[in-house]
Amino acid sequence: MANPYFTDFRTGGLLQDNIPTQTVAPTGILQEPMPNYDVNLQPFGDLAKDLAVSTYQSASIPRNTLRDIFSGIPISREKMMGDVTQFGFDFGMLPALAVGAFANPSRNALMSAGGVDTVSGGSPRGFDVDELGFYSKALEEAKRLPQAKGTGEQFRKMLLSSGVKPDEIKFTPELEGLLSQPKVTREELVGLLEENRIRPQETVYFAGDSEFEGMNFPSQAEQLDVYDAYGRDYVTDEAQYLMEDMPEDVAEAFGRTALNATEVDIAKVQKALEEGNVTALVDRDSELFIDNEDIRDVIGTIEDAAETLVSERYSYDPILRLQDPDTGYEIVGNDDVGYTIRNEGGDTLRGERYSLNEARVEAETDAIDRGIIGYDGGETRFMEYTEDGGSNYREMLLQVPEYAGKKDDFTYSGHFDEPDIVVHARTKDREFGVGENATGSALYVEELQSDWGQQGRQRGFDTPKEKQDLQSAMEQYEPFLNEKNKQMSIKNEAKRDFAKLVAKQIGGEVSGSSSGGSVYLHDKPVMNDYNAEEILTSGSGEIRLYDPLSGQYRRVSVTVPKEIKDKYKSSKKRWDELDEESKDLQKLIRKKADTPLAPFVGNSEKFAEVGIKRLISQAAKEGKKSVVFSSGDVQLGRWGEDGLETFYDKILPKVGKKVTKRLDPDAFAGIKFVEDATGDVSGDRFVIEITPKMREAVQKGQPLFTAPTVPVPSTGLFADDPKDLEEYYSRGIF
Repeated sequence: MANPYFTDFRTGGLLQDNIPTQTVAPTGILQEPMPNYDVNLQPFGDLAKDLAVSTYQSASIPRNTLRDIFSGIPISREKMMGDVTQFGFDFGMLPALAVGAFANPSRNALMSAGGVDTVSGGSPRGFDVDELGFYSKALEEAKRLPQAKGTGEQFRKMLLSSGVKPDEIKFTPELEGLLSQPKVTREELVGLLEENRIRPQETVYFAGDSEFEGMNFPSQAEQLDVYDAYGRDYVTDEAQYLMEDMPEDVAEAFGRTALNATEVDIAKVQKALEEGNVTALVDRDSELFIDNEDIRDVIGTIEDAAETLVSERYSYDPILRLQDPDTGYEIVGNDDVGYTIRNEGGDTLRGERYSLNEARVEAETDAIDRGIIGYDGGETRFMEYTEDGGSNYREMLLQVPEYAGKKDDFTYSGHFDEPDIVVHARTKDREFGVGENATGSALYVEELQSDWGQQGRQRGFDTPKEKQDLQSAMEQYEPFLNEKNKQMSIKNEAKRDFAKLVAKQIGGEVSGSSSGGSVYLHDKPVMNDYNAEEILTSGSGEIRLYDPLSGQYRRVSVTVPKEIKDKYKSSKKRWDELDEESKDLQKLIRKKADTPLAPFVGNSEKFAEVGIKRLISQAAKEGKKSVVFSSGDVQLGRWGEDGLETFYDKILPKVGKKVTKRLDPDAFAGIKFVEDATGDVSGDRFVIEITPKMREAVQKGQPLFTAPTVPVPSTGLFADDPKDLEEYYSRGIF
């Protein structure tokens, strides 16, 4: 197995003058002492002894493996491959170790695989870092491979075993093709990676460069009253519902509306509502009769009280309206029911949206696409969607223009016009007090998001697996769908039978059948379907109908025959069961599996990792003391999506800690209370401290595709304890 301390060493590994040649003896592969160790190796230094021991032990691998095979001793494929890898790795390192053992070289005399370029004959080199601070792990590992020739599959396994991520191999153009060849040279592999490595690009827009005016929506949305939002019929229906289902609340509202009502009057109203007999309140022969001259219209007052209660309940979550006087666009709704966008012609834009800010962005994007407002790019668009204060607002777009499998540019409609954005960050500079005494400048991340990744998660990626999963889900859902349609037809039959009962009682007729039919009187619809299903379920009840001739509402009592009631209840129950059983399949079949797959967009952790690396690099370059991220509750309030809390409060900290610890294990990465000296940001935020060690590490580059952390091999030419490796580092061996 490749050693992470070997492959990730970045300093160049220069041997220093006047460093003693003695060092900690490496542990042999087989843990067997070499015969006559003391006698045969006395003339040599300690490292030479260890070199000879390890040479003997590594050379014993083939012998011992073959011995086990011919002796009939079972040996796993994994052990055999491990022995082969260790043998090749150890002997690839022996020349460098030999020089370190028998010589006291001058500066620059030797660089091992931590900094040696095997292709160029061992000349000193550093990582090939691009202008964004990234290097290719695959390229760096290919340069240091000890094997000059082999099959493509052999080179693939060597790259993967040295920590190269499968995604880097998958998305590097033409690399899969080369690694499928029967004969490949190291020079070919290195040359292809130098030419075709994934090279991200970055577009940055600064506030103030050119201001995008956007739409002229007011800063505060208008709150519509319940009548403007839903209409009088809705209020009347809701009031009737409250009178039937919440008599105690309506009676209490009656007491507030009828100021002269006594406690006895209020109690009588509540009882009459509970019994469904409000006419008893004005019947002199009834014990519920209210003989209070100050309340002349008892029933009217109750209805007014119920409508007032509807308005009060509505005010807790009112419908909002935003109108742009310049373009005529209108946004109506709230976070609960969602927002509807209408253009200047009254046409409704498709889509579900549960955030006013997101609705504004969509309206603005539609107006741009239709040429109603101008936007030529090169401008920040979303500065208003930030927390107050701070300075130097930027929109940083990380793009991957070329990758294996690309067919067309990917552009996410609604945010940025630039193509192939795998992750974007919106940032400000802020001055924070981090901890009790420390204060300093921070790169504050207002938003870190991948529109590409989000669309892929919602719609599905264009991969053979996801397309196969979609097809499989559709096939599995088909019997559910057929049975649900059957049960829906039975439900509609029952609703149509119910409509016929109502029509017969009022002398009307039934029209339509797709959803059970509607009751018509004088060629106008009169049946209010608000409580029809409730009556069908219970078997009896009173339905409220509007008489188009008199302009008044009338109540019709309906008793549903058991046959109709049972048909409706059983079909509804079965439909609900089928719907619940197939919920997971329904989620799958709503996808289209048409979003192109690209580097970093496959899941949230991937785009978060590359985004965090870039932010740390930028913060270190600018001399910032920390990177601080916005919180989940802020994002939820801004965009109205529940998943944002999980991403900002759990996923980002998890990934950020991993990235930080690779750069400096001692650097702080966690939740801290921060206090903003330049704005209103204060509270618990995820903070990454930029230490001097981290700043130095970032300057040397970060792998674009991070290699996973692997344990140090317990056998071979290297010591068991990672601390023992420091001596080898100091001697420039690796």
